[in-house]
Amino acid sequence: MPALKVLNRLTKTARQGFTLAEMVIVIAVLAILVTISTPAIFEFMRQRDKQAEENVLMELRKALQAYIADKNALPGTATWATDLSGYTNLSLNEIRNDTWGVPRAFIAYQDNTRTIQGTRVPVFYVTLHSAGPNRQAQAATGIAVNGTAFAGATDAAWWANIASQQVTTFSALAAAGDDQLIRFTDYPEKLERYNLTIQRMDRITTALESYAKNGYANKVTACGNLAKDPTTGLTGDATCDNGMPERIVYYPRSQAIAAATDNAMYLNSTLYVDNAQSEANRRIAMQGLMRLLGLPDDFCCSAITLAADGQPAPMFYFSNPRPRNPGGGCAARPGLTDMKLPARLTTTNDDTASTPTCG
Repeated sequence: MPALKVLNRLTKTARQGFTLAEMVIVIAVLAILVTISTPAIFEFMRQRDKQAEENVLMELRKALQAYIADKNALPGTATWATDLSGYTNLSLNEIRNDTWGVPRAFIAYQDNTRTIQGTRVPVFYVTLHSAGPNRQAQAATGIAVNGTAFAGATDAAWWANIASQQVTTFSALAAAGDDQLIRFTDYPEKLERYNLTIQRMDRITTALESYAKNGYANKVTACGNLAKDPTTGLTGDATCDNGMPERIVYYPRSQAIAAATDNAMYLNSTLYVDNAQSEANRRIAMQGLMRLLGLPDDFCCSAITLAADGQPAPMFYFSNPRPRNPGGGCAARPGLTDMKLPARLTTTNDDTASTPTCG
């Protein structure tokens, strides 16, 4: 019976609802809980957005690397977002604007003063800068801002040392406050491309030596098979007598930029490469030379630099190069009676006294 009375009272209370005092207590408890949890919620959202921006910047770094590896050129200052859109799954809006809807600052610079083992190599530097949760750019190490906005992409003060074309402090660039920034340089990739170019040149050199040795051996055999004059002991072929085979050029013939009428000293006077041609035509000619030597077409060109048409820059090939003078500069081109030098490959044709290619 007592248990039944208690049940009746509880049922009656449930039908009547909470008292005003009880409601006040519940609301107060809920307010306290909201007050306590709100900062944690905002912090969670802030960290979530920050992580999202970091993830996008990492994706853009990969896209930059892929684009430069493919094009061997920088994205355009005005078209960088569109240029990178083909190298990432991010939408154009996600590329152009940061997580908080503010356009990212894309600053690119090409340093033409860098050298790798004495060879001048253009190196690319890029920064991508986000204004962060407060949507205002803040001053930072080596980074120029105009008030709370990003400096113009052509601002020479964007990197503190860009005016003197020195980028040694590039690694010190850093964002301030809640801004986020990534740095990218293709110097490691350029070093790989440099080594690839050296490997190509080594392969071409070996193929040229093999070609010349075969040509010389065939010529000596042909000379031995010619009938000799019983009185003089000569074959009547000037290129076979008196050791002359050693003074013939057995490399596939090229035409130097400084023209030389030296057809007569070649075993085969067919012209394969004319170094005075345009880059596009010289590339085609060098590709033909690669096929003659049994090498891939892309060995025709440098893996480091691009020509004016955006394609790999073709190498210069000199089948009868001039010797270098001990004191600098270039001597005369070997004539018909002079000993010949090995063929020469260069990525540039610089005939200055200090660094002569002597092609």
